[in-house]
Amino acid sequence: MQAPRVFLLVLFSAMFLASCIKQESKFSDEKMEAQAQKIVGMLDSNSVDIFRVWNFTSRGKFGFWSRDSAGWPAYTCWYGKVNDTAFLDFTKPHHLLHDFPSNYVFDTSKFWKFKLWNYKNRIYIEGTDRFGANHSIAANLHADSLFPSSDPFAELGSLTETKNKLDVFGISYNKGIGDFIQFYLSAQHVLTYLPDDPNLNPKFSERWRQEFARGKTIKKNWNFRKLEQPLDGG
Repeated sequence: MQAPRVFLLVLFSAMFLASCIKQESKFSDEKMEAQAQKIVGMLDSNSVDIFRVWNFTSRGKFGFWSRDSAGWPAYTCWYGKVNDTAFLDFTKPHHLLHDFPSNYVFDTSKFWKFKLWNYKNRIYIEGTDRFGANHSIAANLHADSLFPSSDPFAELGSLTETKNKLDVFGISYNKGIGDFIQFYLSAQHVLTYLPDDPNLNPKFSERWRQEFARGKTIKKNWNFRKLEQPLDGG
């Protein structure tokens, strides 16, 4: 008689666990939708526009900001801040300097990657050579002199503060696919800003229309959906 009891105990335990997982998923979905509503309240058709220029990909505690400037090659910066020190890591400095002109000459004949630290408005620069060795190449440069017209630390710092307030781990925009911006709230929950004319690429139009149809409109121009499968790494 013990076997049926054990079987029933295991069955009820499995049913209870499945119910808990389903309930937890429901609460998670509701929490993510509440977060989506919060984001919609923070952004409008004007303030969201910056994310057509800057995209974000989370990597651990920090992340990468990628900029796609019209008529100029895209580039990516690894940016973060710890206490009073902000850092900026990038390659191909001539791309970055197109948007943030500098009085400093970055020697790409010796170094392929550069890392800048900003401590209380003083800049320290490190270069990585082709063998992977790091070299201190400048120190105690005044930020206002290094970037006299536009400061990447100020720009990326402001963007990061906004991203943190939105509480998202990814922001993407690809004009080649369509004029819409995606905010990743979790590995499965996505909030999309869809302008009145999303200008979808005809090659991908049907696929994306079906994808957005799976979601729900939580406000004009805003679509919230849950992906069928989590993103890689989610």
